[in-house]
Formats: sequence, structure tokens, C-alpha cells
Amino acid sequence: MSIWQSIVSRFKRAPTIASSAQMARSQAAFANLVAATLGGQLNLRSTRYPKANLEELVQRFKGWVYACVERNGTAVASVPLRIYTVVAPGRKLLDCWQPQAVGAKRRKEIEHSNWRDHNVRAALASPGELLELAEHPALTLLHTANFLDNGFELTELTSISLDLTGNAYWYIIPSALGLPGEIWPLLPQYVRIVPGESGIKHYEYGRSTASMRIPAEQVIHYRYPSPMDPLYGYAPLQAADAASILENLMMKYNRALLENDARPDFFLKYDGLMLDDDYEKFVARWMSRHQGIDKKGPPAILEGGLDVAPIGFSPRELMAPQYMTLIKGLICATFGVPLPMVEMSSSSRASAETAEYSHQKHAVLPRCARQQGVLNQDYIPRWRQPKLFVAFDNPIADDAKVKAEVHEIYLRNDVLLPSEVRHDLGEQEIHEDWARKPASERRGAAAAGQNAAIPPGAPR
Repeated sequence: MSIWQSIVSRFKRAPTIASSAQMARSQAAFANLVAATLGGQLNLRSTRYPKANLEELVQRFKGWVYACVERNGTAVASVPLRIYTVVAPGRKLLDCWQPQAVGAKRRKEIEHSNWRDHNVRAALASPGELLELAEHPALTLLHTANFLDNGFELTELTSISLDLTGNAYWYIIPSALGLPGEIWPLLPQYVRIVPGESGIKHYEYGRSTASMRIPAEQVIHYRYPSPMDPLYGYAPLQAADAASILENLMMKYNRALLENDARPDFFLKYDGLMLDDDYEKFVARWMSRHQGIDKKGPPAILEGGLDVAPIGFSPRELMAPQYMTLIKGLICATFGVPLPMVEMSSSSRASAETAEYSHQKHAVLPRCARQQGVLNQDYIPRWRQPKLFVAFDNPIADDAKVKAEVHEIYLRNDVLLPSEVRHDLGEQEIHEDWARKPASERRGAAAAGQNAAIPPGAPR
């Protein structure tokens, strides 16, 4: 077999598990589900539009919404994404992929952090050695995407689109070999889904006046779960709809307040009736004498029954900062971003670290898991290499420190034995009696002068 035939054979599509009958039942169930949700039979000639106005949602990418969404996007894109494979005994990989063996501890971490990802669990359950590939075409394409977007921008834009609209789409352009050649992120506000009787028929992309039809097999669809729509996702921004609208209105009002106070500074009261010509002449004369910095200060003389009534701020205007605080808190809570991370205010190191840990755990980690799940389900199988998967590194930087503290507490209070802790960490098992004794028994032995049975450095 030639080298070229060997390479091609590695990319042969793996046999599918589901039978044609099972696939037909699944497609029929999908069609019935969509038809029941829409309240009628599927119209295959019509395009399925989302209920929310996605263009309006994208226009709110400003203010506190921008601060939170951009913070989440850059955080997810900053987490390293690695590619792994499980190799059967006796099989060799291409040297250009630079395979590196994964230790027991790292394998344990991958299993622990990806227990919900079926593709990762299936690969790790198969016999063979787990290897990390420093180079692979699937990983290279995720880093390069296309000639306009790099990998960081691709991941960041995917996260931004999900937060704003609940949906993100990748347009996969195949290469000459039929493998993915380019990845183009689509603007979600211009994507429409056309369902069919056996699944998604195709996608339409663009404005109504000029749209293109994209086959369903060339689109990867990321989406948040929606309790209202089986096809389109529900965005966090939709949950903060009222707060984001109110923030935009208040920002427009404050801009008008800065430009012209949003109302006159005072009223000029006149007892009689002023004709239009007299009014225009009076206003022009008043502005020419008192408008501008250079004319500030000279007194104004009022004649003919004119009187000045100053206009002050109402209590509603004075409460605007309180409204902004409530709006800011609601938007940040919706996107899982702690306030200290977007306010950039001076705070203690402890509170800053707490905010960062909370953001990593409650915002970054689930977003990484969501993207990783779609990649392993819809992207990696396109490379026709079984037991191949991608996994993000753990974005929670303090997890190791917290885990060590928990282990110490459990050891000290007889919750875990040293052998159990070593097993949890993926370390080599020690066949010693002290490793199977609780801390209280080891402390009792030490107090009784039986230190010879406990080696130096063992936990007490």
C-alpha cells in the first residue's frame, strides 16, 4: 500500500451504528415534533423564521451588554483547545501529527471534566493508548478558519453570536478530498432554517433581497436550548430584554441631556400675547446677547412684564443612577459576569480573585463545554477518523488549588484514605499499610511511638 493510499484509508468514513430503519424513525419523529410545535403541517416551501427579531438583538451590542458579551467571548477564545485520539495497540500514527502520550493524571482530568461529552467517553472507553496530537488538519483548520478570520476570532464570534441571538452557524466549505477546507462564521441574524420531512432541508443566508441557499450538511449549528422553539436557540440577551432596552433609552436620554439638557434651562413668562414676528425677533436678540462663553455674565434686563421661571431636575431624573445600577446588575447576572470584572473598579485582590473564579466556573466553563460538544458531534466526524476528539483545557485556574485543599480536609477528617486520594489524582498506587489507614489511626500510631511503620513525608 502506498503512502497516499494509507492516508486516504485513515479518512474512510466509519460505519454508522444506526440502521436505515432507525434513521427513518428518527427523521419522522423530528418532522412530527416540529409540526406539532408550529401548530400545523410542515410547509416545505416556506422558510422558518425565528420568533425574535435577531437584527434588533444584534443592534443592542453596546453598553453593558457589550462589556459582558465581549468578556465572555474573549475568555472562551483564550482557553486552549487540544485534539486527542485513542490508538489501538500496534497501530502507528503519522509522525507529522507529533503524537504525545497522555499520562494517567491528565487522562483522569479529561475523563472528569468531559463526563457529559458522549464522544469523549466513547473514545476513552475503547482499548488503546490516549495520545495528544500537536498537529492535525482538524486542529489546524480550527486555528486558521479562513483567509479573513483566525481561530481566536472564530471562537470569539461564535460565543458572541450565541450570547446575542442564541444561535451561531459555521459554513463548512469542503476541500478537494471532501474534507473540511474552510470555516466561515455566518451572521446569525441573516440565517433562516428551512425544515423538511426528514430533518433540516437547507439553510438560507442573507437579506431577503439577496440570499443564498446552503445545504444542511455544510452548516454546523450552535444554539442555546429554547423552551419555545425546536429549531432556534434562546439567547441570554432575550432574557435581559427589558433591561437592555431600558439601558439604551436611558443612554439616549443622557446624551440629549448633555447636548442640550433635554429641556430649556428656564421659561420666560409674558403676561400678554406675543405675535410670531415679535417672538422670533425677541429670541434672536436674546441669543445674540447671551449665548456663548464670551457673553456669559452680563445681566439680563426684562421689560414689558417678562419674568424668569427656572426649571430644575425632577425626582425621576435624580433617580436615574439608581436605575442604571439595577440595569447593570441584571445584565451582568444574565450573562454570568460578576460586576467587578466589568466595572474595573479598585477592589481587594481577594474579591478580584473570587470574581474571576466565579466567572470561570459559571460562564466560561459551560460555554466551552457547549462549543466542545458541538465540535465533537458535528465537526470531528467530518474528518473520518474514529476515536478522535477535541477538548478544552479546564478554564478554572484555581481548580487544582481548591481540589488540594479539599483533599487535605478529607484526609484530616477520615473522609478519604491516602490510597483513595492517589487514585482520584491518577497517581500510581502504593501498596503500603499506612496508605490504607485513616488519619486518626495514623496519628494514634505516631503518638504511641510507632513512627517506624509510617515513612517520612506520609500524611498524618
